[in-house]
Amino acid sequence: MVPSFQERGHVIEQETVLRQLEATLSVHKLARMGHYLDALRELAKLPFLPFNPRVPDVTVDALQNLSLHVQACVPYLLKVALTCLDNVTDSDGSLRAMRAKVFWKIYALISLFFL
Repeated sequence: MVPSFQERGHVIEQETVLRQLEATLSVHKLARMGHYLDALRELAKLPFLPFNPRVPDVTVDALQNLSLHVQACVPYLLKVALTCLDNVTDSDGSLRAMRAKVFWKIYALISLFFL
């Protein structure tokens, strides 16, 4: 039986959520092992939380469009990002820019849920 267009769309959506959760787990494992720079590199690759200073900011609407499972991980990822940033040396100022993006996302989340 050939899956319908709607079923394929649902499967693609679930695969996307799974990849996002796998990326979150990868960041978690790297940070727990003390590989802070590697964890920051993985965080910078996340399309739903682009911390890369060369990538435009994500809007609050984009965060609301994430699955509930991934949304639940966002505050933890922000905490991990701050922990990692506190444990690496900023030799060229790029980490300062990343820290600013993290704080902006924290503010956006607070305003989304509490204001």
